[in-house]
Amino acid sequence: MTEILLGTNDGAQTWSITGLYLVGTKFTAVASGNMTVFKIVGSASGNVKVGLYTDNAGSPNVLLNSTGSAAIVSGVNSIDFPSTAIVSGTVYWLVANSDTNNIIGATNGVGTGFYMSLAWASAFPNPLTGTTPYSATVLLAGYGTASVSFIPRPIFF
Repeated sequence: MTEILLGTNDGAQTWSITGLYLVGTKFTAVASGNMTVFKIVGSASGNVKVGLYTDNAGSPNVLLNSTGSAAIVSGVNSIDFPSTAIVSGTVYWLVANSDTNNIIGATNGVGTGFYMSLAWASAFPNPLTGTTPYSATVLLAGYGTASVSFIPRPIFF
């Protein structure tokens, strides 16, 4: 069973992102586990590429993993993501790039996000530099199988 490890895909969509920009939002992981599904809210049909970056002092930094092109439609979409370890309490950046205008949903004025121009054919930069901060939450989430901590209990006779 998959559960949310970081991000949000249930916020109120108030606007859509312009295509040919790499956009992302900073999230703190709520559980540890292996992220295997990337959820994105689409506001129309088109293609996206998605990725996951580490955080360095409040900015996206090292690319941990990403996908090739995936088709999305209006509503919540699930994209298979290469298994990537997530640690609860750690800050990550979920990012997306689209080939068409206005297909990625976001909530304006809430959250810590960034954008930068990135041609559709370009690979995700690694490390990521040259971003412009903005106040918005791109509706992205990472799902996977959460780790269960096992603490052995003493046995008394």
